[in-house]
Amino acid sequence: MPNRTILTLPLLAIACTSPSATHAPTRVAVLITTTTSKVKRGETPQLEVTLVNEGASPVTLVAPGDGSEFGWRTPIVAWQPTAPTDRTCGNTNPLTADEVFELRPGERRRVSGWIGKPRLDLQAPGRHEVSVTYTNEPGRTFEGLPLGVHDAEAMRRVRASTPVVAKSNVLVIEVVE
Repeated sequence: MPNRTILTLPLLAIACTSPSATHAPTRVAVLITTTTSKVKRGETPQLEVTLVNEGASPVTLVAPGDGSEFGWRTPIVAWQPTAPTDRTCGNTNPLTADEVFELRPGERRRVSGWIGKPRLDLQAPGRHEVSVTYTNEPGRTFEGLPLGVHDAEAMRRVRASTPVVAKSNVLVIEVVE
């Protein structure tokens, strides 16, 4: 049975709140896990990304969407090692209501879909470290040509969402012969 996850460094989570906020600081963690921490040369590890509210107050966040991996919309998803940036078109899917969600204290939510992927040399045997940073910028302009109309209520909720910058744990993927 493969290990569920390998953590090599303690979790580092950084979060931002408005200077005028009267509540406790926002604490959102990003966790990367895998069931395939050891892969053969050329195989792709299966990575899962989960957001966790470690704070004392609810937070409103945005799920990664079409363009997040390129910084075209909030949230921005940035992998280490840096992911490829060869975008093939300028179209983006419109924002939908289910992309904006609340996490109460202690709650977690797996994010998938438009999270991108790290740039790993899966032909080179050895240990490869992976991490990801989730950045929610409520005021960020959505770029690209939407293939439909953004949901107006969802966009209002994005603008009122919680600003966050959170870096994940470092996950080690071992590539074997």
